[in-house]
Formats: sequence, C-alpha cells, structure tokens
Amino acid sequence: RLPMLGTVEFKKLPRAANLPGMPTSPLPILIADTSTHQWTLPADCVMTRCDAAAAAQILETQACAIVLAHAGEAGETLLAHIASRFPHVLRVLMAPIGDAAAAVRAINELAVFGFLPTPVSDEVLSAMLARAGLHYREQQHQVETMAELRATVTRLHDQIVQVDDARAGRRDEREYPSRDR
Repeated sequence: RLPMLGTVEFKKLPRAANLPGMPTSPLPILIADTSTHQWTLPADCVMTRCDAAAAAQILETQACAIVLAHAGEAGETLLAHIASRFPHVLRVLMAPIGDAAAAVRAINELAVFGFLPTPVSDEVLSAMLARAGLHYREQQHQVETMAELRATVTRLHDQIVQVDDARAGRRDEREYPSRDR
C-alpha cells in the first residue's frame, strides 16, 4: 500500500466492475501533481500524491497500478521512465484541452493508457480510473492465468518424460535381460 503524502479528501463513488474471480483489493494510484486540487477517486483506489521526482522514487520500492502525470518535461520524463522500467503500470497523461501535440506525443512515444484534458472533472477522472483499473485487473488476471498454464504444461511434460523413461527402461530389460534371471 502506498503511503499518503499530503491530505486528500475522498468521496464515495461506485466501485468499478470486476471480472469474476479477479481480486478487488484497492488499486494503488500515484498522481504526480503538486497542485492544490482536491481529487476525488473511486472507492477501490488508494492514492499517493507527490511530484514527479518523488513518484519515480516511490515506484522503485512500492507497487503501483496507475500513474497520472501532467504534460511537461517532468511528467513526460516520468511516464517515459515508467514505460521502460515498469511497463505493467498504466500511464495517464493530463494536459490542457488545446494541447494536441502532448496527446499525440503521449500516445506515440509514452504508450499511455489514457489522456485526460485539464481541467478534469471528478466524473471524467473517476471514469478514466475505473477503465484503467479494470484494464489493469484484466492484465493481472491474464498474467496469473498464463503462469498457471505454464505450470500445467511443465507438469504434463514431466509426466510424459517419466512415462517415456519407464517404457525405455522396460524395453532395455527385454533387449538386454538381466543376469539375475
């Protein structure tokens, strides 16, 4: 769980839809934002708010599902760092409505999950985080499913090798009878 930096007011909002069998633990969200805006997040999110430099340090030691950062050198550098070092973390860029260049750059270079035009309303932010949270949980579910499939394939392979070894051992005995008989 990420530490809280600063104060944040939370309003209860409806929980995002979850897939059957998927965890519903709170999603750790990191917001690289030093403004005084009071963010309202969905009930299934836990937020840490700090500047971009502190966000990069936090990511080195703590799990995070989603990072929101403002357009600009510090925010875009943070998102680029996350894309290369922590590709599983979903990235969302916040930029002024008229900054189309930031949106294009975010999509093409930073591989962001989403783009939020600022100023952003609580409803739009909540909807983006709900979509990102669902996507993150789906990704984690796929990773877990693939790990289970790999383990099953490995077990099956080992069993086939054991059967083949056992058959080879019997065949060797028929071809080369033991002297004890």
